[in-house]
Amino acid sequence: AGTKIDHIGKVFARTEKDGFIPAVAMIYRKPEIDRSAWTATASGEINGKFAKYAIDGDHDTFWLTLHEDMSRENPSFIQVDMKKTMKLTGFTYLPRQDKNISGNIWGYDFYVSEDGENWEQAVYGRFIKTRNKAKIIFDKEISARYFKLLALSEMRRGDYANACEISILTVD
Repeated sequence: AGTKIDHIGKVFARTEKDGFIPAVAMIYRKPEIDRSAWTATASGEINGKFAKYAIDGDHDTFWLTLHEDMSRENPSFIQVDMKKTMKLTGFTYLPRQDKNISGNIWGYDFYVSEDGENWEQAVYGRFIKTRNKAKIIFDKEISARYFKLLALSEMRRGDYANACEISILTVD
């Protein structure tokens, strides 16, 4: 007895008698969103840790702000132009993946916009202390071309922020 998954995600269960037979369950993994045309800007960058690294799909790179750029009065932010309007249902945040947690965002506000000028708060909250990807779901579907993540506080109460990867969740 055993299982296998074929190249299109169908699950097969093995029986001792008949070999592999199709099972009722299906596995579906939604493809990653194409972010190749996206552009990112930020309130600050340091030591070659540019905003573009938060949307490049590479877990070895990340965006990092200057220490003096972040304060309660002037939180660090990263803003992304997706180049087209999309229907968003949430977003994901992956903190830096090296051994350092400096700059991992704790408190955040997440904004969306159609024009990059007029912003609507989609959600706010706190990330948990982990190196895993956070998946945040909105209360409602929102159409937007731009999004902005404001880092209101840092895990160690520092004064900077980072992001290894930021992306959005969309309607199926």
